[in-house]
Amino acid sequence: MLHVISYRGPYTLTLKAVEWLRDESWPGVFVLGESSRESGSFHVEYVGRSDTNLADRISEWIGTHPEFMFAFTETPWQAFLEECHIFHHLHPSGNQSHPVASLYRGWQCPDCSDRIWA
Repeated sequence: MLHVISYRGPYTLTLKAVEWLRDESWPGVFVLGESSRESGSFHVEYVGRSDTNLADRISEWIGTHPEFMFAFTETPWQAFLEECHIFHHLHPSGNQSHPVASLYRGWQCPDCSDRIWA
């Protein structure tokens, strides 16, 4: 599977940093974690998504991690696919369970072929 999603960030996980996203009601995916000053890489500790409004979802996590990165997607399905991809390939320590296809029944994870729904 080809992943061409372009992430923005990292940004400090504060209300001010998330506030400018509020005008955009798009689905998307986000990662929480911290940048390494030495290597310049971003250590992903948690991956999440929103099927409707990414800014609202990210704002729920303010104060829990130092930084975040995000990407808007055109559809909730794309956000789910990317969340699954990061979950399976980066194994974020903050994710205890597989991403759930909350509003959409029958979505299948492309990485493990499980059908996951709420």
